[in-house]
Amino acid sequence: MNQEQSKSDISVIAPANAPLFWQETFKIHSYEAGPSSFATPQSICRFLQEVASNHSDKLGVSGETISSVGQMWVLSQLSLKMSEYPKWHDSLSIKTWPTKRTTALRAFRDFVLFDDTSRETGKASSMWLLLDKESRRPQKIQTYLNQYTGDGHDPDMLHPIEKNLFDQQNSQISSRIFKVRASDIDYNFHVNNVCYLEWALEAILPEVRLRNFMSEFDVHFIREAKIFTLVTSECRLIDQNNNVFLHKISDADENVLALMRTTWHEKRN
Repeated sequence: MNQEQSKSDISVIAPANAPLFWQETFKIHSYEAGPSSFATPQSICRFLQEVASNHSDKLGVSGETISSVGQMWVLSQLSLKMSEYPKWHDSLSIKTWPTKRTTALRAFRDFVLFDDTSRETGKASSMWLLLDKESRRPQKIQTYLNQYTGDGHDPDMLHPIEKNLFDQQNSQISSRIFKVRASDIDYNFHVNNVCYLEWALEAILPEVRLRNFMSEFDVHFIREAKIFTLVTSECRLIDQNNNVFLHKISDADENVLALMRTTWHEKRN
């Protein structure tokens, strides 16, 4: 069987009784919490990646499976909204499902987050692309997930981020420069998604991060960062009344790698 046949037939291996919805519970460890003992946004995003990966494995379209035919999943957009973060020693449950918004080239997956008492404390939406590992060009995914989309409580939270908005503001820009490390590279040999969030947050003034929690987060991943290159994280306050920041991650050639928007609220005890 040649590679093109393998790609078109990959959906055949998906089990007939694959679960439309998937839920897991995570215990918050000390290394996943910040200075105030609440789980960090980075930890939450890692949990989202983990539960999405585990569900895709049950659906027969895991990263390992599609890698065997020269393809890879990449996260294109993510929106997260948290009303409350779990603390160290708490448990966090996440329910996820591929949604009926999925199209031939875009796979949408939603999440709902619950605390120890099954109370909803957050929700998220994501959009994924299936790329050829060599050309990095999008591949059709309709045959992969069409029969597995769920019709649950769709957050449908993905919001556009206008690049020009960053350039038109008159407020002061704060920035940090980072070098892409070997430890930032994941099994697809590109920078893990959470690294972009870490770079973005480092450009926010410490007093903002220490006194507030990130209640909303939107990111658009635009271009891959390369290993050992320099990236610049720029941050601009665009709405002082609501504590909204716009972030831009660029490489040394000024190519925009990612755009983000974060909203911060005062921490609760």
